[in-house]
Amino acid sequence: VMRDGQHLAILGGGFIGLSAASASSGTVSAQLGEANGAGNGEGWGVTVSGTATIATSGSEAAGLVAQTITGGGGVATAYGAASYSGTVRLGATGGGANFNSNISVTLSGGSVATGGSYAPGVVVQNVSSGGGVSLIPASNVILGAATDSTAEQTTVNSSAAISTSGAASPGLIAQSIGGGGGFAISTGSATLGGAPSGSNVDQTLSLYASNGSVNTTGAASPGMVAQSIGAGGGLVVGALNPVTATFSHGTAYGGPVTAQLGAIATSGAGSVGFLAQSVGGGGGAVISAYNNSGATSFGANVGGSGDGADNGATINVTTYN
Repeated sequence: VMRDGQHLAILGGGFIGLSAASASSGTVSAQLGEANGAGNGEGWGVTVSGTATIATSGSEAAGLVAQTITGGGGVATAYGAASYSGTVRLGATGGGANFNSNISVTLSGGSVATGGSYAPGVVVQNVSSGGGVSLIPASNVILGAATDSTAEQTTVNSSAAISTSGAASPGLIAQSIGGGGGFAISTGSATLGGAPSGSNVDQTLSLYASNGSVNTTGAASPGMVAQSIGAGGGLVVGALNPVTATFSHGTAYGGPVTAQLGAIATSGAGSVGFLAQSVGGGGGAVISAYNNSGATSFGANVGGSGDGADNGATINVTTYN
C-alpha cells in the first residue's frame, strides 16, 4: 500500500461508529464515542495477519491501524490547518456498559514506513467505552469515558521493519483500555482517565517484536508503547507547544503486560525507546517536545491513590539483539 495523501485506511472490528467531527478555519470539535443512547455494546474479535508492504508520506497518514472498539469510535483526521483550536474527546458520554473481545495482529515480515507528521507506524487497540485514534493536532484532548466497560486481550507479533520520520509519530502502539481513550495529538492540554468503576482490563497485553525493528527520527515519537489501562486514558503526544497534562482518578484495574523486544532506535527530542504501563485508576502518558526552546516534558500516571481497587498488574520485558 502506497499513500501520499492526508488520510489513511483502517482495519477494524466491533462496534465502531463515525465520529461527530467538524474541522474548518483552524477550529475542531470531535468525539470518538457514543454521545447519546442507553444500549450496551459487545465487540467482535479482530485478527490481522500477513507480510507488510506499507508506505505513507502525508501528514496524519498512519501506516496500519487495527481496532476493536465498543461504545463508538475509530479514527479522526482533519486537513487544512497546521493546528486546530477546540476539543477532541476519545470516549463515550452516553450508552450503557461495554464489553470487548480480543484482537490479534501478526506481521510476519516486510516494512511499514510513514513520512509525515502525526503519522504513527502501527496502532493496535482494544478499547471499551469509545475512543480510538485522533491524528488532529487539537488544542485540547480528553481521553476517558463516562460509561463503564471491560477491555480484553491484545496480542501483537511483529517481524516487520517499522519506521517513522515525522514529528509526533510513534513507531508501534499497542493498547488495552477499559473506560475509553486511545491515542491523540495535542497542542495545548490533555486530560486522561476518570471513567466509572468497573472499567477494567481483564486479559494480558502481549507484544512480541524480537524479530522486528522500530526506528523513529521525529520529536515526541516514542519507538514502542504498550499500555494496559483501567478507568480510561492512553497516550498523548505533541510537537508544536508544551502540553499540560491532567490525570483524573477512576476506580478500575489494569492488566498484565508482556513484551519481547528487538532493535529499537529513536533520535528525536522526547522520543523514548520503549514505554510499558499497567495503570489502575486511569491515566497513561503525555509526551511533548517542541522546537521553540528545545524543551521537553513527560508525564505519567502509574495508578490511582488511596483506593485498593486501583491496581496495575505485572510488566515483564525481555530484550534481544
